[in-house]
Amino acid sequence: MNRFIYVLFVLFMGLFFMTSNVQAQTNQGKKLTQHVSKMEKGKKQGKVKKEKTIKKAKANSKKARKKTKATAQKININTANAKTLQTLPGIGIKIAQRIVEYRKTHPFTSTKDLLQVKGIGKKILSNLLPLITVR
Repeated sequence: MNRFIYVLFVLFMGLFFMTSNVQAQTNQGKKLTQHVSKMEKGKKQGKVKKEKTIKKAKANSKKARKKTKATAQKININTANAKTLQTLPGIGIKIAQRIVEYRKTHPFTSTKDLLQVKGIGKKILSNLLPLITVR
């Protein structure tokens, strides 16, 4: 009799765990479906954000080209003030101030002397060469 009760108990527990396992798998399936739908929404939003970022970048590059065209004359780096230097590509407030400070003690004899200014490397200088002069 004890064996019979034991077998019934084991069968009952097996059925109980099987049904709870099925419920758990069903819940996981629902969560997975919800997660996938959130990911798809995120991808759509990401595409929109990328498109907006690309449009902004294109607009900014057009503005930069207009600035460069507006300053068709070459800028003399020995006489230009910091504000004028900032119109050059790759030159911000700090680098413009460094150029002005550097030329107080070391007037530029060639455009390549800009490499001596902290923050100006070969890449920035190559972009500046068509736009600057030393007189």
